[in-house]
Amino acid sequence: MAEKESGGRRVYVLPAEQLERIRAYQTANGITSEVEAVRRLLDLALQMRDTAQDLLKKLKSRFADEKDIRVLARDILAAHALIKSVQFDDDSVVFALTNGDRGRLNRLGTTYLGGDQHEDDWNEFPAPSRRATANSTPVAARGGAPSWDAPRGGDLDDEIPF
Repeated sequence: MAEKESGGRRVYVLPAEQLERIRAYQTANGITSEVEAVRRLLDLALQMRDTAQDLLKKLKSRFADEKDIRVLARDILAAHALIKSVQFDDDSVVFALTNGDRGRLNRLGTTYLGGDQHEDDWNEFPAPSRRATANSTPVAARGGAPSWDAPRGGDLDDEIPF
């Protein structure tokens, strides 16, 4: 029997009570397959463990293939059990989780993490590396101290104006 490339066949032994609960869920939701009912229940249980960081990683990963943030919001955020709200701004999608954490993905694929303290308080996620930040910012703007070393090719006395 050929297996799907993205999945694998597993056999689990479950208690009779749990099987009855799965069948009741299957019937109540009109699911035709017991396997599909188990998949949905597992997905729901795993969603309950997700954090804003997990969802931002998933959005960023999918952004490589799908640039439409509305499609990404539909596929990843809309049916997620912990999503409290999804909002579209001019250039980004913003979501809030039931615990108050927030995330944002802009049209360039940059992801941001925010808390419930201030609506406009966003931090890039993952944070830019210190090396990239240091290389792209001039020394004066980074608050670097001036050098007291002698200038190259000259004497300190040449620099004194008196």
